[in-house]
Amino acid sequence: MDIASCLISEEHDRIYRKWFSFVDSDGDDHITENDAICFFAMSNLPRHVLKQIWTTADSKMQGYLGFKEFATAMKLVALAQARNEITQDSLAHADLQKLNPPMMEGLDSILNVSLNIVFLIGGLKRLYIPLKALEVTYRLDDFISPLLTNSDFDAKPMVMVLGEYSTRKTTFIKHLLKCDYPGAHIGPKPTTDKFVIVTSGLNERTICGSAITSQRDMPFSGLTKFGTNFFIEV
Repeated sequence: MDIASCLISEEHDRIYRKWFSFVDSDGDDHITENDAICFFAMSNLPRHVLKQIWTTADSKMQGYLGFKEFATAMKLVALAQARNEITQDSLAHADLQKLNPPMMEGLDSILNVSLNIVFLIGGLKRLYIPLKALEVTYRLDDFISPLLTNSDFDAKPMVMVLGEYSTRKTTFIKHLLKCDYPGAHIGPKPTTDKFVIVTSGLNERTICGSAITSQRDMPFSGLTKFGTNFFIEV
């Protein structure tokens, strides 16, 4: 069953395209795993169900969702909210075309606010175009800071936790997340002797420092100026 090709009504198509544009903050028509899981979490479904939805929607294992795959994922979320299992058998017997859009907690209010945010970010990007030309001309990136990319404008706010050893930094982060996370070690010194970046995702995994600098959806390309030795500490 090619669930990615399932038809949707004109009304649902309009809703899903609005949601897709909201999640696709960089406008490349691709929704990455991190962006998808953050959005799917608004359905209040368990984490393991969200992982099944991502895996099923990304049936071609592209590593991202286009609009068709995103619409399929939304149908799967609605199916799961109706207390159906996300299996190939249940999908084969489900009438996906008649499923209403899923309930996404707080989405309407976020969309209203996001319109202003998107307008603001778009304005900043336009203002940076002539400034970037000057930076390139005078090679500003050679002696001050790298040129800004879309991820620098689109990145979510970050909180940096600093402190001496054994001042409960890791404990504080675990309290905020309400769960453990890869790389969280509490014990005799030295346990956490590196910079640790914690982000959301479908799978618990650890990414080396050199890899995150090349990821388009993360604002860490500027770290390359510190050299490869710095990445050992990330």
